[in-house]
Amino acid sequence: MKLLLTANIADDILDVTSEIYDVERWDDYEIVTKPYDYECVRYVLRINRQQRSVKKLRTTISSKDICKKVDQGDRYIRLINGFDEWWEFKSEFNENRGKIFSPSLKKQIEKITE
Repeated sequence: MKLLLTANIADDILDVTSEIYDVERWDDYEIVTKPYDYECVRYVLRINRQQRSVKKLRTTISSKDICKKVDQGDRYIRLINGFDEWWEFKSEFNENRGKIFSPSLKKQIEKITE
């Protein structure tokens, strides 16, 4: 494995990056990459072939100078179905919106959005 494309959405902005990973271990159960270091953080990618899941661990390796503003501690990043996440967010938003509006206004909104 030599290339990984990563897409992130933050503040309604799509950011796509490519990273080159070298494989440390590849067996019947998982693929694990060698660490990929930046100035402040390190990433390790783990592909679980049995669970059909992809996770990336971000570990802080420095808190000096420019790294002071980076969140300290480990963070797990996982591969997800973007549509499913969007649908869940939209459903929760609509449910919460329904709790705020009066029943008559809610009916008018439902007519408009159908």
